[in-house]
Amino acid sequence: MPLYEHIYLARQDITTQQVDALTQNLKTIISDGGGTIGKVEYWGVKQLQHRIKKNRKAHFTLININANAETLAEMERQIGINEDIIRHLTIKVDKHEDSPSMMMAGKTSYNERKPPLLVEVEKETKDLKVEKLDAVSEKIVIEEEKK
Repeated sequence: MPLYEHIYLARQDITTQQVDALTQNLKTIISDGGGTIGKVEYWGVKQLQHRIKKNRKAHFTLININANAETLAEMERQIGINEDIIRHLTIKVDKHEDSPSMMMAGKTSYNERKPPLLVEVEKETKDLKVEKLDAVSEKIVIEEEKK
């Protein structure tokens, strides 16, 4: 069976428990159709770049699906009927990733994920030159030390 990644956006004014119920409903549709569910990630409420159906924020959820096309079509039909889901996207993939998605990996602290923009490593050579390593452009800048 083909592998899919499915992301849906739910309205901002529903609760997290209602989003979990929506996810459980989608899981039931997939399992009744003979498919399986891999990883499910709830990404939380995030601000949208532009308004979608008069919503400025939405609950984001990722589901990894292993199902046939008929089951997927039924799931998307049910999503179209549901008024709580404002947008969805299903992508066919070659393989599911076991690690957390980029959205979940981004929940680490700021200092852990952002490398410094400029790292200077000074090293004296025999010629008394100072080498500075610029991590952004990965160039070595050689400056002569003034006497």
